[in-house]
Formats: sequence, C-alpha cells, structure tokens
Amino acid sequence: MIFLFLVPVMLGLLQVEYQSKNVSPFDTHPINMWVFLAATCIYCTGLATNLELQNHTTTHSKIISHVILSSGALTLVTLASVLFPCLIRWLILCF
Repeated sequence: MIFLFLVPVMLGLLQVEYQSKNVSPFDTHPINMWVFLAATCIYCTGLATNLELQNHTTTHSKIISHVILSSGALTLVTLASVLFPCLIRWLILCF
C-alpha cells in the first residue's frame, strides 16, 4: 500500500519541479526515467501475476512477492533521485 501512495506523491513533486522549465525529466535524467518506467512495468506485471497465483501457495508466489517489493523500491528510488542534487542522487541510488 505504501507504493500505491508514494508513487503518485513523487510524480506530483516531479511535476511541480518541472512545471516552469522547458525541459522534461526525460531530457535531464533519461536513464533514471527509463529505469522508472521499466520498474513500474515489472511492478504492475508482478501484481497481476500475484493476483492470478493468489490461491496457490507455491514458491513462485514468494519469488513474485520479492520481485514486486524490489521493483517498487526501485521505482521510488529512481523518482526520488531525480528530485535531489547530484551528490545526494548517487547516495540514494547506491543505498
């Protein structure tokens, strides 16, 4: 549930940050934004797969849960890294 709350908040902050600029985050931070999109797709695919396998308690559902958690965290980290200065951005990404 935290990811469902924090991602829209981070997107809103990103929109406020870039609203008065003539460039987009894809122009200034292309790698971060493409990683964000890939992680979001993996997160959504994992959620859909988890819903399909909800009735089955297999090792696959545990792996999928880890993939969902990891991709959700990567989504938040890449969005947060765009909002911070360069030194803090690298610290966030390394963490």
